[in-house]
Amino acid sequence: MGKKSRDEASSSSDEEEYVVEKVLDRRVVKGRVEFFLKWKGYSEKDSDEADLVLAKEANHKCPQIVIAFYEERLTWHEDGDKKEKDAVSA
Repeated sequence: MGKKSRDEASSSSDEEEYVVEKVLDRRVVKGRVEFFLKWKGYSEKDSDEADLVLAKEANHKCPQIVIAFYEERLTWHEDGDKKEKDAVSA
C-alpha cells in the first residue's frame, strides 16, 4: 500500500516532463480560467510550443509563474486626494 510497482515507476519516468517558462496570456471560457503557457526551450514564434492549460492545473504545477504573470499586470494608483491637495497648494 503506498508503494508503486516497478511497472508504474518505470512508466512515469519515461514520460517527458515539460517546464513552463512563462504565462503568455489568460482567458475565461464558460467561467473557467485558462492560461496560455510557453514551455522552456522553445521560441515564442512557434505557436505549437505553447498550450492552453486550466488555471487549476497551472496553479498547482507552477504557482510562482502564475503569480509573476499577475504581478506584471498590476497597476498602482496614487492617492487622488493627495494629488489634488498638492495641486491646490501650489
